[in-house]
Amino acid sequence: MMKFTSLSKFIAGILASLALVGCSYKTSVDSNAGDFAYLKFITKSTLDVSVDGAESFKASGGNYRLYKIKSGKSHVKAYANGELVIDKDIYVGANSTYTFDVR
Repeated sequence: MMKFTSLSKFIAGILASLALVGCSYKTSVDSNAGDFAYLKFITKSTLDVSVDGAESFKASGGNYRLYKIKSGKSHVKAYANGELVIDKDIYVGANSTYTFDVR
C-alpha cells in the first residue's frame, strides 16, 4: 500500500481546489454576436436590392462580396436594369450566407 507524503497531499489538495474553482467559472455570451447573416449575389449586372422594404443598395456579383443583413426571416427584392429578378421570402441563420444566382 502506498503512503501519502506531505508533498503528494499538497498536490492532491491543489488539484482538488482547481477542480472546484473550474466548476464555478462563468463565461459571458455576447447576444449580439450572432445576429447577422449575409447575402451573396452571382450576377453579371449590378442589382438594386431591397431587404424588408428598406432603402435599396447596389449589389454586384463576385465571390468576395457579402452584404450584411439581420439573421432570420427577410423579404428580398432585386431589380436588374429596371426588371424585377428577385422577389423572395428567405430565412438565413446567424453567421450564414444566402446566395442568389441571377445570371
